[in-house]
Amino acid sequence: MTELVKSTEDLKKHIAIDFIDDFEVLEYAIEDREREIKKDYIGAALWVKLIQAYTSSGSSSSSSGEDYFARALYYVQRIVANLALLDYIPEGSLDISSNGIRITVNDTKKQAFDWQIKNLEKKYQSAADRNLELLLEYLNENTDQFTDWTDSPAYIKNKGRFINSAKQFNDYLGIKESHMTFIALQPVIDYVEDFYMRSVLGDDFFDELKERIKDGEDVDSSSASGADEYDQVFHLIRGAVAHYTGMEASEDLGTNEEKCEKKASHYIQRLVAYLDTNANESLFATYYNSDKYTAPPSTSESSSYEDNGGIDNSEFTGVYGAF
Repeated sequence: MTELVKSTEDLKKHIAIDFIDDFEVLEYAIEDREREIKKDYIGAALWVKLIQAYTSSGSSSSSSGEDYFARALYYVQRIVANLALLDYIPEGSLDISSNGIRITVNDTKKQAFDWQIKNLEKKYQSAADRNLELLLEYLNENTDQFTDWTDSPAYIKNKGRFINSAKQFNDYLGIKESHMTFIALQPVIDYVEDFYMRSVLGDDFFDELKERIKDGEDVDSSSASGADEYDQVFHLIRGAVAHYTGMEASEDLGTNEEKCEKKASHYIQRLVAYLDTNANESLFATYYNSDKYTAPPSTSESSSYEDNGGIDNSEFTGVYGAF
């Protein structure tokens, strides 16, 4: 039984489905997609709040808190509706009966061309991707309203990386903001973070930054001490992670492996130089007290250091020497 999309009227708010008269035709796909979104992105507790928002949606009165849940509900409904139609296309394109599987052709209609079906699939997938990104962005920007979400395993799963959305990844390396592409890249991103970035940052500072991400300090830390400095660190780390991912997944993404490695190396150089220059007992203290920290050169040596972004490029041959 579906919980957030329960009728053709709900579907019509998000997609054009005048060709469907019977909700049961799509109900199985909606159930599957609701279950997937609940498990992977929303969490059980917030899902209950969205059901409540759906139930009260016919009421004309609502509090500001309910408005937040209504907005999140809108995004979830839009995602589920588009993905359910995507699931329906293979069966909807065929006439399936006890006599076998056929295409439908009559005097007024004929089967759509493959390219038309592909365009429709792309439209549904793109709309689902776009709204999933908007949902995650909305939840992240309003964590004070969605405390049920921040306490869920789904939140940890979606906030455990230095890059946590397709939009964020696309800021550094183009993947057309495709959430499906981003999902496929997550094992590679995990590998890059654990083997590349941990080697540069050291275990303790790496873990500290991950905790800051989970606490939301990578989204808007403007009120926190050292906010600008940490924002710069996260920016440089994300640039390195995105391009090392592009290097590792070059065959799948169609990226230039050598160029990605070079750009990632530049981000690492800038990151190390920035940390070494700014770290002290009160700022980046974990890094400062680790064996990864290197004191900046004396004034007499600073010319070469500064001219190359804070570190001598001759020390690097593509991937940072720590690897």
